[in-house]
Amino acid sequence: MPPRALDRNLDPHPTAPDDESYTLGENCFYAYEVTGESQYLELARKYLLDRTYFDPLSRGENVLPGRHAYSHCNALSSAARAYLDLGDAKYLEAVQNAWDMIEKTQQFASGGWGPNETFVQPDKGRLGESLTSTHAHFETPCGAYAHLKLARYLLRFTGQSRYGDGLERVLYNTVLGAKDPSGDGHFFYYSDYHSSTRKLYFPDQWPCCAGTLPQVVSDYVISAYFQSSDGIHVNLFVPSEVKWRIDEKPVRMIQTTNYPESEATELRLELPAPAEFTLYVRIPGWLKSRAELRVNERAISVAAEAGTFAAIRRVWHHNDTLQVDLPFSFRTEPIDDQHRNTVALMRGPLMLVALDPQPRLDANSPQASRKIPGSVQTFELTQLPNKLRLVPFYEVGDQSYSTYLELA
Repeated sequence: MPPRALDRNLDPHPTAPDDESYTLGENCFYAYEVTGESQYLELARKYLLDRTYFDPLSRGENVLPGRHAYSHCNALSSAARAYLDLGDAKYLEAVQNAWDMIEKTQQFASGGWGPNETFVQPDKGRLGESLTSTHAHFETPCGAYAHLKLARYLLRFTGQSRYGDGLERVLYNTVLGAKDPSGDGHFFYYSDYHSSTRKLYFPDQWPCCAGTLPQVVSDYVISAYFQSSDGIHVNLFVPSEVKWRIDEKPVRMIQTTNYPESEATELRLELPAPAEFTLYVRIPGWLKSRAELRVNERAISVAAEAGTFAAIRRVWHHNDTLQVDLPFSFRTEPIDDQHRNTVALMRGPLMLVALDPQPRLDANSPQASRKIPGSVQTFELTQLPNKLRLVPFYEVGDQSYSTYLELA
């Protein structure tokens, strides 16, 4: 082991150049939290990548370009733990600034980042260029694992729904779109946004994504709900149940939904006695029309602006229900500012991809679409020379597909 955190890009270990010792801090902090033994706290401090990474990030300096994307995103969780256990605000500033830099300068429509496993220079059109120069656009299970962890920390620290939006985007459009493991050690590794491509396995058996895939899947359940002192935050719209206590009394909430195949969810409460608390429901920032909320099927008047958590506080009774409707709509997202006509088509939280052949896309085409009966958020654009079928990325199997289209 190196004596301190060595930056893989600036001062690699002489005998292990791909060493990622700067990711150790998070788990050392966990070990200290569990055992209370100071040796783990000392190790955690030793492997914080302060000088070359966290310190400049905390000052708002974008030092991401050129760095190994997955491991340096993963390292941000060590800064998050340092904020929790050391109380130093610079670590919170570092992770918030890094999230903004990734979201604004590194992110594909899927929420993924890091073509060829590397953060790119911003404002140079590098993301757009990568669409034709590589098939390795997002190191998927690994990157999703790091991204979801970071989103949970920032949700916990700030309560801001934008981090839940980012978590949802990566969940539905990257790791849920991974091919199932082959059974003989071959795993899906890179999400490919090249035109006319297919989902493939990594050529080597048992790559690192073989380990992070089960980790990220087991983390789905801890991404759905967050407890607060006055109630509970609903972050993901997934079939699930959650149990907690209000004033020492048990509460059970069952969520029933087919989201994102449908655009609605229902939450039902089971309580031994009436209890007053707040249900916070994430209202996604991508909404173009108003969310509809009903208690026991009756409309309620409550602030539910896009990009917030709607707060429904009341005395809840056994079998009370909350219905939430989140209308999906189409939008296009350019790959970067230098390639404004190269766009991905989004619908609600979902990135839709075109099953080949790939046409040029008219700006009004999505409004002239029809949903395929019996399908899962699958559409056909009808005002084109050839009909174009669009499906969520996670619905693609072995077909050829294109993620980005050119606006006519």
